Amino acid sequence: MSLKSTCIKLLYSCLETLPAPFANKLKMMGNIAVHDWQMESFCMFDIREAMAEEQAKTLFDPHDEMTQHIVHQQYVLGKLYIPPEVKNCFFFHHRKELYFPFEGDVSQIKRSADTFKAQYGLTDVGPEVTYYHNGLYFLNEHERALISGKYIIDAGAYQGESVIALLEANPLRVIAFELSPKNYSKMEANLQRNHIPKERYELIPCGLGAVEEDICIDDTGEAITSRQNKGDLSCHITTIDTYTQHHPVPIGMIKADIEGDGLELIKGALATIRRDRPILSIAVYHRADEFLGIPKLLIDNNLGYRFILRSLSPFTTLGEIVLLGLPE
Repeated sequence: MSLKSTCIKLLYSCLETLPAPFANKLKMMGNIAVHDWQMESFCMFDIREAMAEEQAKTLFDPHDEMTQHIVHQQYVLGKLYIPPEVKNCFFFHHRKELYFPFEGDVSQIKRSADTFKAQYGLTDVGPEVTYYHNGLYFLNEHERALISGKYIIDAGAYQGESVIALLEANPLRVIAFELSPKNYSKMEANLQRNHIPKERYELIPCGLGAVEEDICIDDTGEAITSRQNKGDLSCHITTIDTYTQHHPVPIGMIKADIEGDGLELIKGALATIRRDRPILSIAVYHRADEFLGIPKLLIDNNLGYRFILRSLSPFTTLGEIVLLGLPE
């Protein structure tokens, strides 16, 4: 038994001598002091309402154990779903068994984050970029070769950190789309300050979706800024297919983390995906229609992809889950 466990056992014995209401309050305070309690919710949606678990598992590579584990874990967490309007009324004991499985050493992941932040002068950036490089970490040599010398679509480029990380794949250019004007300005300044060659990237100040349209957002300048944040700032949404129709360049990879609108982005990219068969790296932890709807849509369109899931963060129960679509 550890020293911590021994101390807790002795203190609990002492507390039993006190009046029950007072003892219970002290126990709760002590529990909070020695364990990891947070207000972050366990998951952002209840996947059980969308599809049965056994059916969901058929959408992904049945031979990839980690993928199947992640699907199961999402259903486990679905039982703990708290609606957004009341989630701030609760705080939770974040037990390790509730986290998604991940690859890599935690201390190494932390060191990579410190190194990346120091090198590029960035602060608000997580392991999904600094260590896993938006999914590039999981690609083999053949899959990386499908990206090299082609273009990468970076949807939700935020402040430019993903542009820097994706250049590791040696693309001809990264085409970075960012809906928020505030984030776009920061991205432009960050890339210039770090002397990233301008011929290696193109910045486009609009969002990506299923159709061409104008929307109004509240531009908070935060990572979670999206079309879900309704406001009075007019912004334009285009589609990947529209872009590639006017710029017929070979697309080797589509990376997207657009706060729940990944399915809409894929709907607007089907022609490009059918033509170029790029690697897909889509964040799917925001909504069930991303997690399940994207692989189902691509399967229904007979596009010949194998789908695996990976966690890009060991530091949150949300897991920064990414869907990797690998052309077969």
